[in-house]
Amino acid sequence: MSEKGFRTYRLNEWCDKLGKEISIPIIQRGFVWKPEQIAGLWDSLLRGFPIGSFMVRPIARGSQNVELIDGQQRGRSIAGGVEFKAENGFRVWLACRYNTSNPEFKFDIKVTTDKHPFGFDSKFKKLSVSQRSKAFKASLCHKYLPKHDYSEDKSLEEVLELIEAKALGQDIRVSLEDTQPYSPKIKYVALDELIYAVQNNTACSPVESIRNIFECISNYEELNEAFLQELADALVQLIEKRYFYAIEVENHSYKKADNTKDIDIEVLFKRVGTGGTNLSDLDFAYSLIKQRLAGAKDYIHSLLKHHDISLLFSSLDCVDLLIRTSCFEAFVRNSCNPSETNMTDIKDHAKSTKKTLYKSIEANKDIIQCLFNSSKLENCLVNIIHCLKFNDELHPNGLPKPLLQKVPKKLWQMFVILSYSGVLRAKDNKAVSEALVRITLYWLLITPSSEDTAKIVHKMIESIQRAISKREAVDFDFEHEFIALIHNTSRKNNAAFAKLISLSNFRDLTVSNSGLIASNNIINTKYKLDIDDNFLIGKLFWKNKNLLLWLQRAYIHKLENDIGLKVLTDITLYDFDHIIPQHLWAGTSNVARGFKINHFTYDGHWEIGNSIGNYQLLKFSDNRAKKSATYDEWMSSLQEAKAQVLRDSILLNSDALFSQTVKKNQDWSDEQRKNFVKAVEVRVLDLYTELLSVYDEGSIYFGSDKNAIAE
Repeated sequence: MSEKGFRTYRLNEWCDKLGKEISIPIIQRGFVWKPEQIAGLWDSLLRGFPIGSFMVRPIARGSQNVELIDGQQRGRSIAGGVEFKAENGFRVWLACRYNTSNPEFKFDIKVTTDKHPFGFDSKFKKLSVSQRSKAFKASLCHKYLPKHDYSEDKSLEEVLELIEAKALGQDIRVSLEDTQPYSPKIKYVALDELIYAVQNNTACSPVESIRNIFECISNYEELNEAFLQELADALVQLIEKRYFYAIEVENHSYKKADNTKDIDIEVLFKRVGTGGTNLSDLDFAYSLIKQRLAGAKDYIHSLLKHHDISLLFSSLDCVDLLIRTSCFEAFVRNSCNPSETNMTDIKDHAKSTKKTLYKSIEANKDIIQCLFNSSKLENCLVNIIHCLKFNDELHPNGLPKPLLQKVPKKLWQMFVILSYSGVLRAKDNKAVSEALVRITLYWLLITPSSEDTAKIVHKMIESIQRAISKREAVDFDFEHEFIALIHNTSRKNNAAFAKLISLSNFRDLTVSNSGLIASNNIINTKYKLDIDDNFLIGKLFWKNKNLLLWLQRAYIHKLENDIGLKVLTDITLYDFDHIIPQHLWAGTSNVARGFKINHFTYDGHWEIGNSIGNYQLLKFSDNRAKKSATYDEWMSSLQEAKAQVLRDSILLNSDALFSQTVKKNQDWSDEQRKNFVKAVEVRVLDLYTELLSVYDEGSIYFGSDKNAIAE
């Protein structure tokens, strides 16, 4: 319904028209509301609270189509709660009870999001690692074993199939459609399902429709009838009687300040939005790009369709990279004709902060022409990720995903600029990969401040620009210059790190040659660093857990070679489940043969050491060999042992324990100990199974001194 000066919408009408007759303006911020804001809005709607009015403008005089100027966050939250769509990025849930944990809420409302598909706790804080792990495995078990979790009546083949599924756990993505809020005791129903039932079920009353849904998903002995009736009345009131008001403003009321015919929509949007969430500079820059260049949004989406890129970058990260590289490309193109453009202007844009990026788009046509003109950025990103990412066959010295996710965006920007400038186009791709890995590891060891990071990256880009301006080949030793810049710029005390690097010969810190010895020396207690232990542990190892795991892999690889096992490199992958957190480690030199993994979780072990190889296999007295066992007996026993372990308990995710903050001298809980031991058992069983598979039948005995393996 439309009256002069305002428009009114019913709930369904608003949801149907949003994105169609009610369009979201090009100049916009992304959906930035937090889960508690979404839940608060729906609690207000169900209680009949006012939520304010919207502001719209007609796209043309007399047109029914309008543009939503104010109220985007509220509008999207309403539409997303009424109808679930994956692109909304969230889903609203409701329990069949009153909220008893938050005095501001009457209804017990949960919100799940793309990044947190199992929701949040009662105070809208992130779930603990343990809670997320349990919810994740419950969703996987539901997907792969619909009956019930790890049941005794499952065949060995079915359990092994589950093992395969769990082995791919880091690559399995859960969707909002397949998950629900984590809550051990309380069951939740999607709000969109309740609204749909009230609207479309004509066979019974609204309260009966709601009761049927809750009875299907819960084990409640008695449902709260008073609550069901109040919820049904609230939904009926919201659907049939609630109006949403939109104030209509005319175009002539917000022309530009110089009274030109142009509409100052950008200023209006920013002014109206000052009372809400601030529009970030990248949001604004992205909006300007979409307004001026058709297909810009599709280009960003095409970047994010690449699996590796989507794991490391958000859409705004891609926008930032795209603008900066376009500035740099404009600089390079115009270096041959410096008289035709303002080189200083483009040079400044290429190193500018995000606060001035949108001005570059507005003011410089050369930069606009370089945007989205090729797939160069995508190729650069894919190649750089390929150079850095671990691959068991192609790039065994690469970095695991947890380390790549810690690389700051400024560093990625510098790598892309290096690729654009041709520095990374070396004939020896292996040398380039090793250099990038060393730079990244060095960065993660030193961890400069964000301010120092910006300075270092800008100086590197300036070095490239100087060479291009002078029309010289950009062939400087970027690795040497980069590391020198870190030492000269970083404000941190680098004494311990410099000592560590000097001992290990950092340029060779890979899983080959001297790097094996270096990483072994760093980790093994037999080699004492002349540095205060507390400082070393507190500042280096404990704050760089994932980095230490990378070094630990080199140690394991060396250990297997030392005992004469010709094992393929893909057997020693990144094993997040067999390394104990540093404050619970024990020195291998002080551990007797047969010392079991769970002993490492007891008090008294504070030295740095390695635990692999100290686990005693379930049914055998020696770690890796039993001379009397046949190949079939070994493989059968391993499969049975693995299946039994999985039946006994649910395993934590591979990196779950390392994501928790555990203070020194703080013991593990019983649950942590038990889950860790089970995780180690399965990993060791996997290693043994894979190890045996590379040997022929009859060659199971691995050496004359089989007890040496247990050491």
